[in-house]
Amino acid sequence: LLSSAMYYTLPLERSWFAPELLDELLSEAGETLSLRGDKVLLRYLIVQVRVTPVPVFLESCTQEEADLVIDNLGHCIKNNAAANVFNKDLDARNYGVSAYHKVYLFDYDALEVLTDVKVYSNLDRCDGEEDVPDWYFEEGPVLLPEELEANLNFPDRNMRRLFRALHGDLYTVEYWEDMQRELRAGRVIPRDFPMGGIV
Repeated sequence: LLSSAMYYTLPLERSWFAPELLDELLSEAGETLSLRGDKVLLRYLIVQVRVTPVPVFLESCTQEEADLVIDNLGHCIKNNAAANVFNKDLDARNYGVSAYHKVYLFDYDALEVLTDVKVYSNLDRCDGEEDVPDWYFEEGPVLLPEELEANLNFPDRNMRRLFRALHGDLYTVEYWEDMQRELRAGRVIPRDFPMGGIV
C-alpha cells in the first residue's frame, strides 16, 4: 500500500493557485479550506506518491520496463500478503507504478485480512459440471488462485507468461494457505522482495 503523509492546518501560498481553481475550491470545498491574507489554509491534506496505473504504464513503456513492472507487481501482491493484507479485487488497474518502477496497491475498496479469506479452487471440477460448489454460499471473502491471471487483465500473452514464470506460486492454493498458516502462527515471514506494497 502507498504510505500517506497527512498535514493539518497547512498554510500554502495563495499565489500557487490559479484564481479559477481557488474560486472553485472555495465554492465546492469551503469547509476544508479558507483564505487568511496571502495564505490558503487547508484543514488537512493527504499526500501520496504519484503512481501510474499498471495498464496505463504498460501501454507506452519499453519491454525492459514492462518486464520489471510485471515482476514488481507480483512482489507487491506477495508483500501485501506477508502483511496480512489481501486485495480481493486483484485487477492490475488497482495497482500503480512509481517513478522508480515499484508497484503499489492504491485502491483500498476491496481490502480484506488475508487470514479471513477462504482459499478454494475449481480445478477439481469437471468441464461442463453445472452444480454450484458447496463453498459458493459461504459468508466472507473467497479467493480462487487460478483466476488471478484473468483478473489481472494483462494486455498481452507475453506479459501473462512472464508473470506466471516469475510468480506462478500465486496461482496455487498451497501458496495462500501456507501464507495464512504462517500469519496465524504469528511468525514474521522473511521475504526477499523489492520494496512495493500498499500505498
